[in-house]
Amino acid sequence: MSTRRQRWLIGIALAVVLCALRFPWIECDPGNWGIWGYGTFSTDEGEYTGGGRLMFLTGKWLDSEMGYPSTLTYAPAMHLLSAISYEICGLRIAAARWPSMLAAVIAWLLIYHMASRTTAPWLAGAVTLVASCNPASLTYERWGSSDVLFATGIVAGWWLLRKPSLARATLAGVAAAFAVLAKMTAIVFVPFLFAAILTRPKRRLWRAVCFVAGFVVLYATGQLWVKWQLNQAILEGLNPMDYPHVEGILTFNVMEMLKALAVFPRAYTAADLGPFIFWAMILPLWYLAILWQRTGRLLTPRIMMCAGLFVYVGILALQPRNPCRYFVPLLFFAPLLLVYARRLLPRADARPRVFAGATLVALVVLFAVYWRPVHLPKDGLKNFFSNAYILPDGYAWVVTWPVLLISIALLIAVAVTRLGWRGGFRHWFMIGALGIGAGWLFACNYGYAAMGRQSWFIPNQILIQCTVLTAFILILAGRRWIRWRHWYLCAALVFYAAVIFNPAWLRARPDLLTRRHSARYAATRIERQIPSNAIVIGRRATTLLQSTRLRVGHYTLCSLGKDSAPVFVKRVSELLRTAPQGVVYWLVASDEIPNYVSPHEKQVSSRFRIELLDKVPVLADSAPLLVPLYVVRLQVRFTTADSDLGGIIHAPLGR
Repeated sequence: MSTRRQRWLIGIALAVVLCALRFPWIECDPGNWGIWGYGTFSTDEGEYTGGGRLMFLTGKWLDSEMGYPSTLTYAPAMHLLSAISYEICGLRIAAARWPSMLAAVIAWLLIYHMASRTTAPWLAGAVTLVASCNPASLTYERWGSSDVLFATGIVAGWWLLRKPSLARATLAGVAAAFAVLAKMTAIVFVPFLFAAILTRPKRRLWRAVCFVAGFVVLYATGQLWVKWQLNQAILEGLNPMDYPHVEGILTFNVMEMLKALAVFPRAYTAADLGPFIFWAMILPLWYLAILWQRTGRLLTPRIMMCAGLFVYVGILALQPRNPCRYFVPLLFFAPLLLVYARRLLPRADARPRVFAGATLVALVVLFAVYWRPVHLPKDGLKNFFSNAYILPDGYAWVVTWPVLLISIALLIAVAVTRLGWRGGFRHWFMIGALGIGAGWLFACNYGYAAMGRQSWFIPNQILIQCTVLTAFILILAGRRWIRWRHWYLCAALVFYAAVIFNPAWLRARPDLLTRRHSARYAATRIERQIPSNAIVIGRRATTLLQSTRLRVGHYTLCSLGKDSAPVFVKRVSELLRTAPQGVVYWLVASDEIPNYVSPHEKQVSSRFRIELLDKVPVLADSAPLLVPLYVVRLQVRFTTADSDLGGIIHAPLGR
């Protein structure tokens, strides 16, 4: 069988399997309790696809009075695609998810195609299939995710630039603009895509012009469309001060960035992503440094891709907020990184005795240091760590610098022994880059050892040890030490170590095969009890009611935090003036009780008449449990004998 035919047959089989692992869950409850948290799946999907639903129902992209959806300015591509999907599928939960699910399958197939041009098609297909089956990818690809769409645009851009043609360069610019319109953080990759065009001499000036033209035309068109829609909404009553813009999202705080860097990539995020943290951090840097050290060339397409990935990881490291979904674009590139990096191994120099001795000593010392008990009481850690989503509460360098320093020193020593004392700037750059990159990986988990030997951390230590061992193989392996079978065997062992030992993946695996429809049941039940023209607010409302005709509001209208009750009262009072029959319906779940049962509760219950209509079971934010969602009717209070908020919230669950 010819290679071309084999590539097509394996690609078709891969597409079937990828679809089978995603589309049967298209209307199921989103998320996965093992790796989700902080209401991602309760709020985000409706916010990023709500413009399409609104367009389908009303012919408008923005609800001026409600300020909904709030993401139109920085994710217009999500709303446009969801509008197309709603027109095709109708008012269904699936309509919001078809675009990102299809995009995920396309991205994996493009990655497979690029990998199959470097190695055997069957091997490229196997690596792509295994990598795509991780819980993080399966979870975030089964809902309306801007990170998936942005990743697909960037992957498509790299795929189009494989061949030097003007048409492909133009389409690559269009793909890059689409990625930025899906999520603005994709702009990080655009300069590297442009630089990749300059690596091929044939008509590179014209191809660069075509790339820029394709990018500018689509991006400018998208921004002009967004501006026009905002202006129309402002004329209809939208308050521009209440609507989030890109300028308000971009922040730059050096002190916060230093806090974040010390504990990157966070305790729970590292466990959720398994070996992908290692592959995304070490492989791009290793590939870039080795090629530059050997050839002296920085401008090659693969080097530009690796540089873009590592810069993106670096930007994530500096962010105080770092949820797992931010890493989704990196997951798609894992098969390609494994294939590209393996191609360099047979060309490495081999010094068997020195290499074996130095590696053995380094591993023993590093593991001994890593396992050394650190006596730091948990109360003392409160000054350093907050939680998994906004972890750096203080400067954690005091608990991370020892292992960072030791690991960098060991790796530099072993790398120098392995590669010889050749000297030269490129040589020392490569050694330093490898040492810093690997040291970064070790340091990010060191601080959490000080928290004590919790059950969730010990398996993660086993996983980190596997990645450390593979890192040494990456840096030091030569022709006599590793063949392609050994390389992929090591990668597979690291991946399956996560499958077997990683506590986050162990918790997530059962949910990957579970089809629950509590959201669909709750939406149907709520829609039957509320008039079709009613106004519904609530943190869960935008996502939960995306398959209904009900009018929903931006969830920040009802984010009743410690000091926000007056704002809540003011906004709801404004809505009640124009609401049908002077009634606003409020959805509040029992896992939101800490926000609502507070001294500010009296401000709400004294201003509004509160009537409990129903209690509907929905999934909790970060547990595999059903919790009651209270359907509350709010009116201006006329008497003082009505039920109070606390009594309603503490009522038992009833179906």
